[in-house]
Amino acid sequence: MSQQPSTPTVPTASQWRAARAALDLTVREVAGAMDVSTPTIVKLEAGGEVRASVVERLRATFEARGVSFTPDGRGVSW
Repeated sequence: MSQQPSTPTVPTASQWRAARAALDLTVREVAGAMDVSTPTIVKLEAGGEVRASVVERLRATFEARGVSFTPDGRGVSW
């Protein structure tokens, strides 16, 4: 029996903030790098809902810079 690949969990608001802090980036820097508005990043870091495409782009951006999100939703590693 083969296992299905697991779908990555969506990071929590605190994980988004920790990832940004680990890279020493401001909200504006992240928003500018992703070509989204600053309020979108603020909303995500506050636990609000944003488009799935934004979440995936942000995750990919952080992971490309060496940040890993723990699957339990409790932290990040770098």
